[in-house]
Amino acid sequence: MLPKGEGLPANIFEVLKTSKYFGRYDSACLSELAKFCQVESYPSAHILLDEGAQNHDIFMIVSGSAQVLSNEEQIIFLDRPGDLLGEVSVISDGPTAARVEVKDPITLIRFNEPQVRLEGSPSLGDLLDKVFLDILTEKLRRTTNKAQRYEGAKKALLKSKRELADTELSLNTQRDILDAVLRSMSEGAVVLEPNQGIFQVNEGFLKMLGQPSVPADLTEWPRVLGLYLSDQTTHIPANRLPMLTALRGELVANMEIFVKNPGLPEGRWLLATSRLLETSGEDGLSGSVVMFHDYTQKKNEEAALILAKQEAEEQARLKTNFLSMITHELGTPLNVVIGMSDLLLSAGLGADEISQTRAIKNAGEGLLTMVRNLLEYNQLETGHALLNLQPTNLSQFLEGISGLGQQLAGIEGLSFEPDFANDLGAVNTDRKRLTLVLMNLIHNSVKFSKAGTLTLGCKKEAYGFLFSLRDQGVGIEDSGKHNLFKPFEQVEKGLNRKYQGIGLGLILCKRVIELMGGKIWIESTAGVGTEVFFTLPLKHAIDPNANRQKAQAALAMGVGFAKAYPMNILVAEDSKANALLISKVLGKMGYQNELAINGLEALERVRAGGIDLVLMDIQMPVMDGLESTEKIMGLSATPPSIVALTANSEDQVRKRCQDLGMKACLTKPLRVDQLAEAIINLAPPVKS
Repeated sequence: MLPKGEGLPANIFEVLKTSKYFGRYDSACLSELAKFCQVESYPSAHILLDEGAQNHDIFMIVSGSAQVLSNEEQIIFLDRPGDLLGEVSVISDGPTAARVEVKDPITLIRFNEPQVRLEGSPSLGDLLDKVFLDILTEKLRRTTNKAQRYEGAKKALLKSKRELADTELSLNTQRDILDAVLRSMSEGAVVLEPNQGIFQVNEGFLKMLGQPSVPADLTEWPRVLGLYLSDQTTHIPANRLPMLTALRGELVANMEIFVKNPGLPEGRWLLATSRLLETSGEDGLSGSVVMFHDYTQKKNEEAALILAKQEAEEQARLKTNFLSMITHELGTPLNVVIGMSDLLLSAGLGADEISQTRAIKNAGEGLLTMVRNLLEYNQLETGHALLNLQPTNLSQFLEGISGLGQQLAGIEGLSFEPDFANDLGAVNTDRKRLTLVLMNLIHNSVKFSKAGTLTLGCKKEAYGFLFSLRDQGVGIEDSGKHNLFKPFEQVEKGLNRKYQGIGLGLILCKRVIELMGGKIWIESTAGVGTEVFFTLPLKHAIDPNANRQKAQAALAMGVGFAKAYPMNILVAEDSKANALLISKVLGKMGYQNELAINGLEALERVRAGGIDLVLMDIQMPVMDGLESTEKIMGLSATPPSIVALTANSEDQVRKRCQDLGMKACLTKPLRVDQLAEAIINLAPPVKS
């Protein structure tokens, strides 16, 4: 090798970029390849590659010329910048088939193919594969062109015997080189001629098929060789066979083929791609080459990923079902605890008894809130959450929240102040979820405040409404702020932490607010307090009627409520405790209800007539509430009104209730005002 001298390329990348073989590929890969290249110069008559020698280097001409000799006869002359030398022996991984000698003083770029594959990136390896396929395709094209010229010269008798012999020798040499390349390739290759069909099938393809040979008739390949479509059961139709597609002059791009036959009982996945061989003759096409790549391992990995995804989805489904069941099973006794506590609180108890009953109710509501938070979080995580927008007087709604906030704050010796106008208007919102957000934030503020005032604010903005809750509690250290919106994370950790909880409140608020189209953020100073802000793009709606205010006075009206809103009510409930609670609540409102302990009994009682309203539990034996509702709706054109009363608060259950024609879906524990409002909305007008 001569030292670099004047006139040698200063930038190998630019030389590679101008090459017809490498220039059209990704610049990043070419830059990486350039790092493996060396520039070398050699004098005339220098032997670059000797016949029969092992070679792993590829040379690219920068200037000068070289010739390929076989039996001391020149068969190829190369003098164009970008021409390659040594590529055939590298592709075939075999000895050189001819000698390569410098004709005129030459400057070359050289790189070692094994070194590039070993030390380079996978993308660089892919680049070499593409270039090698281009080279193979070009050599097939040249061979075919020479064959055509040979046959034309022979028929027209326009060439001398010497010229014909030289052409035939060159043709045979090229075919020998092509045979050597095809034999050494690990990829499958099928070379086709337009008229004769199969020209050559390499050993790599036969190994892929697990067969020693292939039928001469291409249409027999799918049946004899076991070539199937991607469904693994349907033989490839003859007209879709890659070889026949290529013979029609159409390209084949990454066609999946599943191979299964006695030689391959486990099956193998192949990917077929074709290249057309164009000529300079009148016909334009001289055949094609179809390449086959074994990608069984990748296909198996994809199948394993799909199976893992399906298993994960099944686990998520089982988790959702489990949480739904837990909610229902815990909700049923908690419904009784909370509902009976409400009844006791209105029964004229002494001060001590009232305090104890409120403690029972508060503990039950706290547990129920925790269970519902878990279920809500799971719905949001799995993408099953659905908004239930209802017209809501926002100021009245916030007044109700403030009342609950004042109760919670008062228990801990704190003050609670509302800070919003009384004319915010009516909006469409998901009342259940907005309540969940505000009550979680209030619970947090109460829990982390020893003294001071909590302030709930709301004001109109251009984008909708800005809500805020400010406290004068312990505040948050800067080091703990990064965990605020992480599930199951708390600022305090360990067995000696002061504040209890499962770490779902804030992340649940964040997910719900984002579901409703808003955003949440927190400003806090340790030792001073915290203020939580969130926005919601609530749209204005028609103000709901005054039924909600009437409903809040239901128990105070006593039996007069039933006289004002007369209805024959059937309670479908399998839990004796829940049935007793509902009956007592209805009794205080002046109703004498009937009872069915499963959906089938409810159906038969409605069929008998005289029922105006059914309070339907969803989960019951014999026949569940959803099936019973569907059958009741089919009894007549004017079925009774049905209201779902269930511990299952999942959005899918509520939507199913609505789809079946239920007028409302009330969740346990039973709230008298919600039940009363449903009755007011559904009761027929009293005749005067």
